[in-house]
Amino acid sequence: INAEYMGPKSSSEMSETVFPGDIVDARATRGQLLLGPGLLRDGDSGSVRASKCGIVRMSNQNKFWLDNCQKRYIPYIEDMVIGIVTDRHGDSYKVDIGAPFLASLDHLAFDGASKRNKPNLQVGSLVYARVSLAAKELDPELSCQVS
Repeated sequence: INAEYMGPKSSSEMSETVFPGDIVDARATRGQLLLGPGLLRDGDSGSVRASKCGIVRMSNQNKFWLDNCQKRYIPYIEDMVIGIVTDRHGDSYKVDIGAPFLASLDHLAFDGASKRNKPNLQVGSLVYARVSLAAKELDPELSCQVS
């Protein structure tokens, strides 16, 4: 796979929107077909497939790549997030919020929660929470309390 920068976009380029797994009509009109980021050649059929969402771009009739704006979410204090509970610990949950690290959600970080009255979240549950602590060197902490 050729991952070099393909240069500026021109009006003659393709602009087909694709999703992961979609087959892309990428045929070289001259020379060898060069695939850039986001595109993979299927070993069995030889077809070209998208590995992420984006817009197919073409340059010089034989260079194809996927143009997308994919970035990792960086949590900030007071952000409202939706996360998926991935693990339960003694007094907290681990929640995937799409950040580089799993966030921590304490059992007592809910409105009306006490040692006797704790929420019973299962792995796979969705939570809507506020980021209460976010630092580069620490895992983010969440809270489901109204502030």
